[in-house]
Amino acid sequence: NMMVRKNLILFTVVCCFFIAGCSSDPQLKIPDHIKKLENLTVISPNTEASYSINFTRDAVFGESDEVVLGEITDMAVGNSGGVFIADGDQNAIHSYKANGQYIQKMGQEGKGPGEFTGLHSLDHQGDRLYAFDEGQRRISVFDLSSLSFSTVIPLSQENRDADNLPNAIPSGFHVRSDGTLLVQFNDTFARGKEDTQQYTPYYLVDQEGKVISDKIHETKLADEIGDSDRMVFVRPPYGRQSLLTTGPADNIYSSWTENFLIKKYNSNGEYQQAIYYPYEKAPLNISELVNEQYDSKMVRDVVRNADNPSTWPAMNTMTVDDERRLWISTITDNKDTYQWWVISSKGDLLAKFSWPRSRSLEEVTNGNVYTRETDEQTGLEQIVRYSVDMSETD
Repeated sequence: NMMVRKNLILFTVVCCFFIAGCSSDPQLKIPDHIKKLENLTVISPNTEASYSINFTRDAVFGESDEVVLGEITDMAVGNSGGVFIADGDQNAIHSYKANGQYIQKMGQEGKGPGEFTGLHSLDHQGDRLYAFDEGQRRISVFDLSSLSFSTVIPLSQENRDADNLPNAIPSGFHVRSDGTLLVQFNDTFARGKEDTQQYTPYYLVDQEGKVISDKIHETKLADEIGDSDRMVFVRPPYGRQSLLTTGPADNIYSSWTENFLIKKYNSNGEYQQAIYYPYEKAPLNISELVNEQYDSKMVRDVVRNADNPSTWPAMNTMTVDDERRLWISTITDNKDTYQWWVISSKGDLLAKFSWPRSRSLEEVTNGNVYTRETDEQTGLEQIVRYSVDMSETD
């Protein structure tokens, strides 16, 4: 027992020296507030990806002789591989078979059951498709076995504690495995508050639309530049913002795009771990961007005179697939492409690849990647499925 105890002490000391050595390595450039995080995994800049990754385009979901497709606001993939596209122009959902064949339209413009005035986002759980209507502040539920309207979940003020959410409006949601909803609420009077950090809270809501939990999580509001005297408010493309997604076991993954840092929380919102990569952010040329981005002289002046950062954010988007792998895009100095990273739930770098910025990754499931992109010949938006092949590198 004495020998085992001595070996355990020696092992602990060696581990402490190893961790301290990594944290003090100047090449890693880990900010102090990140170093202090518990269960932190740091991906070294010298780490090589374990897999090479290839994509094969094998199906397209979009406009055809049977359907005219408007603005795509969101999409979802059913258990059988069928695809559902939220059309913001028509306030309807278009359903497709897994091979891309169009089936039918679900819902329409209106205020009746299964109708929309501001169709925003989709999610699905089991044989149910959930569609958030931002205009009517409610979620319509459709039965995927019959592709018909089932019920509505109201997200009205009456179902909330007025003391906690007095001015809040629902702005997004995620369906959990037990059928409850993780709903994001925005404060309608948040803009213009000074000397306080502004956050967006998340609460659990049941199938009747009632808030059934204390605050589960909160994220910072996106950076905004404003001139209250001239009533000009701009959310610049280089502004830092919060990313949040959910994965298997209803875990929550959250990030502030300033750094390549992802924090994982369990379904109750309790912190679990963090993954960090010391990403070298792309330089930001404000003068060039302002001239390219804004037509209004007033807006150009407001942006140009703001306290702007010297770099772009590190991260752009984040999603989690059904195998708990993180798919993260980072901003480079190449205006046409993003650098993509595939990372395991433990923080292992699995693969890296570059993709056009015009190819927006929407969902990864069942070995497939679904993107939103524009057809070069027709100029119309569509959803494209690519099969994913990951093979070990030599």
